[in-house]
Amino acid sequence: MKRFAYALAAAIALSGAALAAETPLVTDPGPAPKSILIVGNSYMYYNCGLNGYLGGMIREKADPKVKTRIATIGRGNLSQYPIAEYLDNTRLNSHEKKWGELDAKLLAAEEKKRESYEVVLMQASNRGKGDQARDAHYMKAHASAIRAAGSRPALILTWVQERPNAPKFETVRDAVVKLGNENKMLVIPVGVAFNAAREELPRVKLLMPDNTHPTAAGSYLMGSVVYASLYKRDPADAVGFEGGCEKPLPEPLRKRLHAIAWKSVRSW
Repeated sequence: MKRFAYALAAAIALSGAALAAETPLVTDPGPAPKSILIVGNSYMYYNCGLNGYLGGMIREKADPKVKTRIATIGRGNLSQYPIAEYLDNTRLNSHEKKWGELDAKLLAAEEKKRESYEVVLMQASNRGKGDQARDAHYMKAHASAIRAAGSRPALILTWVQERPNAPKFETVRDAVVKLGNENKMLVIPVGVAFNAAREELPRVKLLMPDNTHPTAAGSYLMGSVVYASLYKRDPADAVGFEGGCEKPLPEPLRKRLHAIAWKSVRSW
């Protein structure tokens, strides 16, 4: 009888945990973007950058003229990115008149270079409660600035570090999804796909020996998930894209990574 009681209690606890899991509320990415800005840390610029992988895949079939850019800071977090200034560089301190004024012709040339983006992707923290609380504080301002500039904000849920003190992925996932829901943003499940790939392709290394930064395969998978999330297209469309930074992946592996990405996005 005691065993039954313990089993029942455990089942109820597990059921409660499942119910407590955060569910993404925003599932529609909106119109296919023609310009994308990626904001994050070294995860985003490894292997010559997520912008290269994402842009390469998009140009295969979805949009040959797409613009993808990154703005990154090594070990950076959401408290350090002047996103409002990225979207309107006239707000930068260096443009203040107290420093003098740029030659009119040069200023006109600079104004022509100012870029706008339809989607701004932000890398969410994959660390513990303190980092998640910090992200929650700064996210409201970033989301507001992005929307004020006429862009759509979205969050990238990454993987967790393969280190002893790293938080559980489920904890990070729920915190990031909650942050996305509170700010009415799409959450892109890169970390979910990483977990699936580890199960399906145990011999494929997704992280570098430091157990935190992506390998070429990891960056390729990340690009595939972002592509599938933003365009609602099977990334197999882009199998012709071999990879970035002169680190081509064999076609069989590219196909497997695309399939995992597509399955992860559809089930998300």
